[in-house]
Amino acid sequence: MYTCLLNKALEIKKQLLEKAFSEHGVDCDIFLLLQMQAETIIEYAFNHKLFYDFSVSFAKEKGNSIYEKVMNSFKPEIDKTFSKIISIAAESGALRDDIPAEVLERSLKYFFTNLGDILELFYEITDKEKLLAYYKSFIEILKNGMSKQ
Repeated sequence: MYTCLLNKALEIKKQLLEKAFSEHGVDCDIFLLLQMQAETIIEYAFNHKLFYDFSVSFAKEKGNSIYEKVMNSFKPEIDKTFSKIISIAAESGALRDDIPAEVLERSLKYFFTNLGDILELFYEITDKEKLLAYYKSFIEILKNGMSKQ
């Protein structure tokens, strides 16, 4: 049952992402791509609240054997997506050479696979624009770090 519901939720997210990517192209700036992905997930959370609430509830099951089994079934697709994003960004010269691609890929995967946890922190925010502004700040942190430049 979990797998069926998560498949439906992922299908909706994929359709939203494909629409966003078709408008900008997948080989655009990586940080624009990440921002589009965050915006898509926010759009999903606001427009598909039942699926989003289920996903949040399911994410709280980390450590449960059913959770691990279901997540492992999605792992290859998740890994493929983030590998592609990093590969495109590396080929375009958009990423630092002094950080191994694997570290960048794992960092981005962690950020976006835990985006629901971050969104839950702002769950009381009902203003979509304010929430989008927070995510743009997160993308800026990814892009520029936290140190003064």
